[in-house]
Amino acid sequence: MGYMKNTSIFASLVLLFSLSFAGEFLCGGVGGIPCTTDCQGQWSENMGDYVSCECPPEGCVCYCPIGAEEPQTGTGTDVERDVGEGQPWANAPACQATSAPCSQCGVVGSYSGTVAIQKSNGEWCLGYTDYSLQPGDFVVTPGDSKVRITLFDGGNMDMAPGSQFRFDGLNYLSAPSVIETTGYFTMTMVRGFYHYMIEKDRIEQFEVRPNGAYTGIKGTEFVMEFTDAYTKLKVLDGSVDFWKAGSDARVLVNAGEYSVLETSGPAPSYPQEFNVAGESRWWNSLEGGSCCGTAFILMIVPLLAIVFRS
Repeated sequence: MGYMKNTSIFASLVLLFSLSFAGEFLCGGVGGIPCTTDCQGQWSENMGDYVSCECPPEGCVCYCPIGAEEPQTGTGTDVERDVGEGQPWANAPACQATSAPCSQCGVVGSYSGTVAIQKSNGEWCLGYTDYSLQPGDFVVTPGDSKVRITLFDGGNMDMAPGSQFRFDGLNYLSAPSVIETTGYFTMTMVRGFYHYMIEKDRIEQFEVRPNGAYTGIKGTEFVMEFTDAYTKLKVLDGSVDFWKAGSDARVLVNAGEYSVLETSGPAPSYPQEFNVAGESRWWNSLEGGSCCGTAFILMIVPLLAIVFRS
């Protein structure tokens, strides 16, 4: 009898420890949310390290456990960031489809919440699935909203909640009358978290312009975070050139590496490794709208069975 009682107590302790550890182990993706708060507040005794996919803690991005706050992307000057009354898109109509969709832009795919779009004339409208974006469109995902943009070449760009960007269109390396595929497709990112999946067989290069930083991409998968203070690039597959506007100092960031360019800094930081699996898990959970991943559930079920039998 005493043996069974001790076994039950032991199993309970194992369960509590495992639940805590599982939440921290998966903090890089499933159920976790990237945040720009101080990593020292997320010290893990179990792991003997900061709960973060990127350390040292100074200046790194934490991946907080389940229940943490959403990404702190700061405040901006173009539009207010929260959903509710007083927002410029609060009573905006649905966007009107154009008779000549932009062949070099993108299309709104799956989304949840609100896809607010400010047109080049300053008017706001609400995007919807299959709506074709136009050059100059300013796109916002307020509050908990999120959207996948299907790019003209078949690639995708996922926007996390609280993100903003503008489609700039295709800038040619020479006169537009020359072969069209000699251009750079450009997007200006204002703030937020983005996941890009660019087709590998394309000829054009994407050029993302955030806060004076530039990236040149050829067929790859990468994640970018934009704030007023810095721009962070994480490459999941392939490679990306990363540089500051007006500077010749370029950094080649390969798969499994990240680099940070401070807005006031001269050049991107030397690439460092990060947890690719954790980053992918977080984006997968965001896309599916889930809280906890299957790995977390699979770790819990056997332990629950032990406690029940005891």
